[in-house]
Amino acid sequence: MGSWVPDPGGVTRVASMLLDGSSGSNEAQNAAYKTLRELAEHPELDLYLAYVLNAGAPWPNLSDEQQTIVRQSAGLLLKNNLRRSYRMLSSQSREFIQTELLRAIGDTIPQIRQVASLAAASVVAESGLKDWCELLPALEGYLKSGDEAYTHGSISTLCKLCEDALEKLDEDPEQPLLRVIPEMLKFLLYDNEDVRIKVIHAVNHMLASMPLGLQRSMKETLEALFHAANDSSDEVRKEFCVAICRLEEAVPEILEEHMKKIVPYMIQTSQSSNEELALEACEFWLVYAEKPVARETLLPYVGDIVNVLMHNMNYSDTDPGLIDSEEDCSVPDRPEEIRPQFHTARSVSAGEAGDSEPNGAEPANGADEDELSDWSVRKSSAAAFDGLASVFGDSLLDHLLPILSLRLRDSERWQMRESAVLALGACSEGCSNGMVPYLPDLVQQLLRFLSDDHHLVRSMSCWALSRYSRWIVNQRDNPLSQNVFEALLVVLLDRNKRVQASACSALACFEEELGSDLVGGLGLVTKAFAEAFKCYQRKNQLILYDAIGTMAECVESALAVPMYINTLMPPLIDKWNQLVDGDVGLLPLFECLTVVLKHLGKEASNFANPILSRCVSITKSAFAAASRSADYAHALEFEFVICSLDLIAGIAEALGSSLELVTETKELPELVTHSMKETRPDVRQSAFALLGDLARAEVSGLNEPEVMEVILAETFRGLDVRFVNVCSNATWALGELSAMYYRKNVSSPFGPHLEASLSRLITTLQSPMLNRSLLENTAITLGRVALIHTQSLAPALGSIIQPMCLILRNIRDGQEKEDACRGMCAMVKLNPEAVGPSFLYFTDCVASWSLPKAELKADFEMILIGYKNVMGASWPAYYSTFPDPLRQRLNEQYHL
Repeated sequence: MGSWVPDPGGVTRVASMLLDGSSGSNEAQNAAYKTLRELAEHPELDLYLAYVLNAGAPWPNLSDEQQTIVRQSAGLLLKNNLRRSYRMLSSQSREFIQTELLRAIGDTIPQIRQVASLAAASVVAESGLKDWCELLPALEGYLKSGDEAYTHGSISTLCKLCEDALEKLDEDPEQPLLRVIPEMLKFLLYDNEDVRIKVIHAVNHMLASMPLGLQRSMKETLEALFHAANDSSDEVRKEFCVAICRLEEAVPEILEEHMKKIVPYMIQTSQSSNEELALEACEFWLVYAEKPVARETLLPYVGDIVNVLMHNMNYSDTDPGLIDSEEDCSVPDRPEEIRPQFHTARSVSAGEAGDSEPNGAEPANGADEDELSDWSVRKSSAAAFDGLASVFGDSLLDHLLPILSLRLRDSERWQMRESAVLALGACSEGCSNGMVPYLPDLVQQLLRFLSDDHHLVRSMSCWALSRYSRWIVNQRDNPLSQNVFEALLVVLLDRNKRVQASACSALACFEEELGSDLVGGLGLVTKAFAEAFKCYQRKNQLILYDAIGTMAECVESALAVPMYINTLMPPLIDKWNQLVDGDVGLLPLFECLTVVLKHLGKEASNFANPILSRCVSITKSAFAAASRSADYAHALEFEFVICSLDLIAGIAEALGSSLELVTETKELPELVTHSMKETRPDVRQSAFALLGDLARAEVSGLNEPEVMEVILAETFRGLDVRFVNVCSNATWALGELSAMYYRKNVSSPFGPHLEASLSRLITTLQSPMLNRSLLENTAITLGRVALIHTQSLAPALGSIIQPMCLILRNIRDGQEKEDACRGMCAMVKLNPEAVGPSFLYFTDCVASWSLPKAELKADFEMILIGYKNVMGASWPAYYSTFPDPLRQRLNEQYHL
C-alpha cells in the first residue's frame, strides 16, 4: 500500500468538501455534509484523509490559512473514523495511514502536529502497539533529532497516548510505559513552556488511575515533579499542585518524607495572585486534612495556614457574587440560573409514609448549591477550614478567635465581616465544644448582621446561624432561640434574592431541629411562607417548597387546622394553577403538595379532586405519547409521571377510606396497572407505593378480577431484589393488599401467584445483608399474608420466625407491626413445635411492645403460658437463662 497513489480528482473532492465544511455558509456546509455522506462508504476515504493531512498534494489556489484548515479538518475526520473502523481496515491501509501520521507528527505547523497526535492516539486506543510497532521507536528518534517540530510533535503524541490510550499501554505485557514515561519526564526541564505543560498534564492524567508502568517509575516521576515545583510557569506549578494532591490520595506514604518542603510550598502558593494556581494549592489542605497524620504534620504551621485561609476567604474583586444588586427580588430569574429538578421516586418503609424528608442544610463552605460549579479560592479555603477544624478541634480557636474578633468589629469593610462569619460557620462542627462559651455573644452578633447594609453579610449570617441551629434550639429557657427564629422569618422576606435563599434554607434547618416543637410557631411560619410567595422569583420558590415540605413533615397532623390551611394552601394552589403541564416548575410543587396534603388528613378533601384529576391527565398523556414513539422515554417526561403517582398516593394516604367518597377513583386502578408494567424502575417503584395506599383506602376498583390479575402478576415480578426500591415497595403493597382482604374478611385472589411469591419473600427474609427497609417490609408482609393464608405459611415457620422476630422487635409499634405479629401468632398456633428453637427471639419480639392491643396481647399470653406449661418443671431453669431486662419486662406484662 506504500505505493498507493490517490486519484487527483478524489483528492480535490475531499479537499473541497473539507473546505466547504469549515465555511460560514449554510449552503456550503450542506453541500459538504452531502458529499461526506456519499463518501462515507468509500473504502479508501481514510487513505485520502491521511494523504490530505500530510499535504500530499499542493493546492496553489488556496491560501496558507485555507490549506491548514483543510489539512486539520482531514486529520480530525480521520481521527473520528479510526475510532470507529480502524480494525476493519486492511493491513496495507493501516500501514499507509501509520506512515502518513508519523510524517504529520513532525509537521512545521502546530495545528497539524496536534491533530496527527490525536489520530495516532486513536489508533493505539483501538488496537494497542502490537499493530504499530514502529511508533515508539520513531517517537524516541524524533526526541533525539534536535528538530524542534519533531520534538514538539513527539511529546504531544506521547502525552496523548498517556491520556487517550493509557489502558492499552498499561495492558501491554511489554509495559511500554516504562519506556515512555522516562522519555517524557526529561522534557519537564525543556525550555518551551507549552511542552512542559503537556508533559505534566499527561503525568497528572496517569496519576488519576495509577497504571502499573507509572508505579514502577514512581521514583523518577517524583524527582521530575519536584523540579516542576519551582517552574517559571504558573500553569506548570498549578499542575504540580494537582499532582501532589493526586499522589496524596493514591500513595500518601511516598510523600510523607517530603512534607517539610510541601507544606511551606502550599502555604506560599495558596497566596498566589494567580487564582487558578492558588485554588489548586488550597485543594491540598482539603485532601491532606483527611489523613491520619495531618494533625502531627501540620501542627507547626497551623497559625500560618489559618492566616492564609482567612485571607483567601475574603471576596475578590472578580468574584461572581459581587455582581448581585442589593435589591433584586423583583428581577425575574434567567432560565440558566435555575438548576434542573429531579424527583426521587417514593420508597415506603415499615411504619412510615416513606417520603424522604427535605434537607435544608447548605454546604460546609457556605456556598449556594447553584454556585458550586463556580468553585473558587474563597470556597475552597472555607471548605479547607472546615477540614482543619475537624483535625485540630477546639485548639484551632487559639489561632482563629483573635482574627474573628477583629473582623467581626470591622464596620468599614464588609468583606472582613463576611469572611469572619464564613469562618465562624465553617468551624462549627470541628470546634463545637470550644465554641460554646462564646456562642451567646456570637449569635447576638449574627442576629445584628441579619440587618447589615450589605446583602452578602446578611446572607452568610443566615447560613452561619443554621450551622449552630442545634445549639440555638436547645437554649429553650433562653429567649435567644425564639429571637433567632423570629429574625429568620423577617429576613425570609429580604429584598435580595441571595438573602432570601439563605434565610429559607436556614429556616428549614431550624425546622428539622425543632421537630414537633415547631407546632407552637406554625401561625408565624405559615404567614411568612405565604408572604414569601409574593416576592420570591422562581429559583427561590424551589427552596421555599422545600422549607414548606420540611415544616409539614415536622408538625404532621398539627398542620390540619383551618387557620394554617387557609394561610398556606391558597398560594400553593395559585402556583398549581399558574404552571402549565410540562413546566419543570411543577416538579418541586408536586413534591411539596404531596407532603403537605398527606398531613392534612381529611382536610385534604377540599383540594383533592382537581389535583387528582390533573395528575391522572398528566400521566395518561405521558403514556399515550410513549405509545406513539419508541424514543419518548425521556427522563424529564417520566419525572412528571412519577410525581403524579406520588401525589395521588399522598392524597390517598390523607383521605384513607374516605377517598372514594370525595374523589373520582375509577381511573386509578388502570393507572396503577399501566404504571406497574413500565420498564423504568422509578415509575414502577412509585406505582407500587400508590397501589399500597389505594389498598389501604380500599378502592373498590382494585377488586375487579382482570385488574387484580395484572396487579398480582406485576407484584410478583416486582419481588426482585436486584431492584431494591421496586422490590421493597412491591413487598409493602402485597402486605397492604393482604391486610385489605383480612379487614374485609373475604378470601384473597392470590391463588396461582401465592406459592411463588411466598418463596421469594422467604428467600429475601433469610438474606440479612439486604436493605433494611426491604427486610422490614418483607417481615411485615409475611405476617400479613399469614393472616389470610395461615395454612400455606405455617409449615415454613421454623425457617422464618427468628429473622421475623429480629426485624419486628426494632419496628415501632403500630398497625403494620400489629398485623405482622398477629399473623406470626396464627402460624405459631398451627405449628407450635417450630417456635421452640427460636422461643427466646419470639419472647424478645413480644417484649418490644409497649402497649399491645387486647386481642394481640391475649395471643401473646396464650403462647407464652402455653409454652411454659409444656416445659413444666424445666421452665424455671430455662427461663433463668433469659437476659435480666427481658425477664423483667415479661414478668411485668405476662407474669411468667
